[in-house]
Amino acid sequence: MSNDLFSRIPRNPAIAFLGASDESAAVLAALAGEGVRVQIAVTKEPKRRSRGAGVSVNPVEVAARKASIEVAYDLEALKLKDFDLAVVVAFGLIIPVDYIQRWPFVNIHYSLLPRWRGAAPVERAILAGDRKTGVALMEIVEALDAGRVFDLVEVEIDELESSLSLRERLTQLGGERLLAALRGGGDFFSSAIQQSGEVTYAKKINKEEFRISSDTTVVHLLRLQRISRPYGISSAVGRVSISDCTEIDAVEGGVVDIPVGVLRGEILRLCDGAVRVGALQVEGKRAMSIAEFRRGNHTDIDFVS
Repeated sequence: MSNDLFSRIPRNPAIAFLGASDESAAVLAALAGEGVRVQIAVTKEPKRRSRGAGVSVNPVEVAARKASIEVAYDLEALKLKDFDLAVVVAFGLIIPVDYIQRWPFVNIHYSLLPRWRGAAPVERAILAGDRKTGVALMEIVEALDAGRVFDLVEVEIDELESSLSLRERLTQLGGERLLAALRGGGDFFSSAIQQSGEVTYAKKINKEEFRISSDTTVVHLLRLQRISRPYGISSAVGRVSISDCTEIDAVEGGVVDIPVGVLRGEILRLCDGAVRVGALQVEGKRAMSIAEFRRGNHTDIDFVS
């Protein structure tokens, strides 16, 4: 069934778009800018902010409205539209089987499948120390990220690159490859291959993973800060997020007497070395440089006692 559905896709097809993130919105805007016929954009409903602050509209809806594309919040709306292909980018919801049996669904996935199937492929690649990742145009099937791959482009991961920067690069490349697919139609999709190799899963990032412990290594902390801000909890000042950390030589820096998990001055000792902290934020207060913080607080901060 799926083979027949993709083989019938015409060149420059009419599409339905499903997405709910900044990356999704960027791809949708690029498609609209190239004149792709987007019949409908399905995204998540606006979220209500704190009392009296109105609602927060999904960025996909913003991009769709700007391009005069109809917006819906339920997949049922697809049944009322005439389109050739459904495009999915960071939608965050499972597509029911009856939908993928009725229409061809293609997904932009940010990894070298089958490595890093799942919710957080960019973040897991960075945390694992991968030197490369990629963009896949993948068929959506019932099993998670297990469909055939229509196009796969490899990308080098810069040593200090943040997840945000990497996502931006992958989004641009994914949009370009998707446009090529739409222009090629069934001929492009006929080159599909089955995934092969070791399967790994990119589970959703849990905020607890960013907590500094007695087992946190220098390498792991530096990878964590490329995704978000690592944090520790001190009995003295509460939760403290740190950033702009750089590795130092613990011996040459004269910090071997600092206990593991303690931030003394600007130096944080870890289980296998130390880092110099550039900035921090105590929960409930504004972010500040470590120098500014130390002007009012000279005591050690113990994250693991």
